[in-house]
Amino acid sequence: GDVGRPSFMKVTPSHLGLLEALPEEVSPSGMLITGGEALVGEALVSWRAAHPDVTVVNAYGPTEATVNCADYRIEPGGAVAAGPVPIGRPFWNTRAYVLDAWLRPVPPGVAGELY
Repeated sequence: GDVGRPSFMKVTPSHLGLLEALPEEVSPSGMLITGGEALVGEALVSWRAAHPDVTVVNAYGPTEATVNCADYRIEPGGAVAAGPVPIGRPFWNTRAYVLDAWLRPVPPGVAGELY
């Protein structure tokens, strides 16, 4: 059963390989949050295949904020694409801006700096 198994866990993407190597009951049954470094689909795909019923959240927060300010959810059954996993949308009461070198907002899809 799930006695003693965590329902929630927050790890860095670098821990995914370790979770795969450990017994099944170490991995969370309900939600896995990753953060602290960039998450790519390739790092998540095999853990996710073994845990299809777990919600995975890619949490983002700049070091300067010391907390998460945006997240992207992969619901149970949701696909994991190769490449960078999006950082998602800002939390309630938080705004994120993508600005150019003159601190002006850039159009959607144009590269800039995240503020």
